[in-house]
Amino acid sequence: AVAGSENFDPRLHAIPGFASRELRYLIHELCSLVESPRYLEVGVFFGATFSAAMQGKDGVSVGVDNFAEFGEGSRLISSGGTLLSTDCKPKRQMIQGIMYEWGKGNALFYEQEQLSISLDLLREKTGGVNIFFYDGGHSADATARGIEYFSAAFQDDLILVVDDYNDLEVVRGTQEGLRKIPFVVVDELLFKRRESEKDPYNYGVYTAVLQRK
Repeated sequence: AVAGSENFDPRLHAIPGFASRELRYLIHELCSLVESPRYLEVGVFFGATFSAAMQGKDGVSVGVDNFAEFGEGSRLISSGGTLLSTDCKPKRQMIQGIMYEWGKGNALFYEQEQLSISLDLLREKTGGVNIFFYDGGHSADATARGIEYFSAAFQDDLILVVDDYNDLEVVRGTQEGLRKIPFVVVDELLFKRRESEKDPYNYGVYTAVLQRK
């Protein structure tokens, strides 16, 4: 998947954001593995991975972001300290990206704090999440609470993806969250950033297949 896909629309690389090219491919390919993806993404930002998940897919995609970290008009700084934009408008550009109508299914977006989402409504809209991409708050507490909270809307089998896994706080939070939910890790794979990595936005990605106990 990280090598690219013939079915991947290259226009998806034009969407700004901190998602590496490989991560966009990965999300796209993981959603292709599921016959009817019920995709949930927490931390949408500009919508790069959200659009990659939807492109050419049936099913339902749900995005959640309150844009608290990068509000409209804020200064966007990369991890290396480079000024990327003096007028960052993630909400506006995310909506414009989704308007490409990448998917054949339904796309829903909630501009809310992640733990304020109605789980009953989420289950009703998706029929149960079978792919969950977490890229929300990166503290151990926020990560653990996010995984634990949304697990109530998971199907019995699903794929979990967590970004920024080079961050020890994210690692701690992910493992704590997994210990608290009624699921076992059937298989897992970690994509770590290499020192020679040319793409500055590859911060490590954790993927796991989960199954209800």
